[in-house]
Amino acid sequence: MRLGILFALTFGFSAIAAPTTAPSTAPSVDPAAAYRSATALIKQGKLPEAQALLVQADRSYKGVKIDSQRADILYASGVCYMLQGEYQKAHQAFERIRSARNKDREFILNDAKVDLSIKNLITTAVRPLDNYLASTSTPDEEAIDLFGAAIDKASQNGMTAAGIAAPADHYVAYNAKLEATKPGMHHWGQRWMTDAEFADIETQRKHAQKAVDNAKDQVRFAQDELNHAQANYNEEQTRIQNDQLRDQYSRNYNGRYYRDSRTVNPNPVPARTNVYQSSVESATATLKQRQQELRDAQTRFPKPSFTANLQPILPESWGMDQPAPTAAKDADPAAASAAAPALADLLQKMVDEVGPAPGAAWTKLNTDLAQKWLQTNAAAKPLLVTANYASGTLRPDGAIQVLCNVEQFTIGKMTIAGVKVTALLPDTEAAKAAKLVTGKPMKASGKVQSIVLATPKTDPGNVQIELQMTDTTLAP
Repeated sequence: MRLGILFALTFGFSAIAAPTTAPSTAPSVDPAAAYRSATALIKQGKLPEAQALLVQADRSYKGVKIDSQRADILYASGVCYMLQGEYQKAHQAFERIRSARNKDREFILNDAKVDLSIKNLITTAVRPLDNYLASTSTPDEEAIDLFGAAIDKASQNGMTAAGIAAPADHYVAYNAKLEATKPGMHHWGQRWMTDAEFADIETQRKHAQKAVDNAKDQVRFAQDELNHAQANYNEEQTRIQNDQLRDQYSRNYNGRYYRDSRTVNPNPVPARTNVYQSSVESATATLKQRQQELRDAQTRFPKPSFTANLQPILPESWGMDQPAPTAAKDADPAAASAAAPALADLLQKMVDEVGPAPGAAWTKLNTDLAQKWLQTNAAAKPLLVTANYASGTLRPDGAIQVLCNVEQFTIGKMTIAGVKVTALLPDTEAAKAAKLVTGKPMKASGKVQSIVLATPKTDPGNVQIELQMTDTTLAP
């Protein structure tokens, strides 16, 4: 009986401990099908539903190994998080595939955009963009613009001047190659300018360079003066020390018994003061002052404005530009135009809130506050623009890009020298876009992707505006 019980227990435990088949590492859902379904949901603007499906597909893998299909799922998950503004989660998704995608342009740019959206990761966006641009033989305008914005943001968020120096030099080189593709044009920040438009900036740069050259000459002269004063000081100090030694020698040894007896001088004579001490101190102070003047002069170069475009680049295989929000998908364009504030009204509100006091001129502080105000109150919000149509192109991804311009106008004491508008239209606007006539007015309503003020340093009240819009519709 005992033997039978022991046999039964042993057999039972063995059956539990030793499964008849090895555990499967295959995913419990079809990854390819889940990926296709998720991208279809993204096209429909159903981002939370797409995100849930992508997370489920990733979790269905039992191991940690990431194959190409799983990498696509994680990348799509990161992009979907970006579209929802959840950049920390996007960073976590991209982190898992960075080693596999670190040569892919689309991934590098999206990864940098995520880093630029997270304060403690801003500086990490600089190096990958630099490395990518160094590896390309053809200038990449979108990447160069993002690289410039990354350097600009990094310089404001902890990266030292020494750390910024090399990337800034590289940016200048990349930008020069880009400008070479358009003779007669200048790429200033994220804006293309003609020679005439660029003339004022070029004049400011020449004046700033002259000031820097003069300041460098003054630093060299001050350094020479300090070197001369220091040499005189050192020679005098040597003489003082030699005189002290001779004096000590003569006082410590008497004349007759200097070999055998020594006496202590009860009243030692203090060393004389080095007459060049004040010269060294004065020359040192002058050098520091000249060095500070040089640093100040180096800050007077005109600097372009940068606005990082943080919208993700969507894979071409998805066959879409940017997903339209579901609520706006079937919206009446006329109603949307009516709901969006006009550009002039937006700028008037900006002037009212951050413009100078009545009768006072615009200052750099006012224009800086105006740029910040626009980033807070206009970015990612609807806007209505009436402008003169300039040109249009059909992009490889199927989106229609329209360029238009607003002529000079004045609001308060701010002169808007011109507004350059770049609008991205979905293919549903193709029929209306095809009827646009160069030089004729057009009315467009869309979401502000970026809006940048560029102003000459000598006249903060005279600005150029560069506006980029997405999800744009044209009024009939």
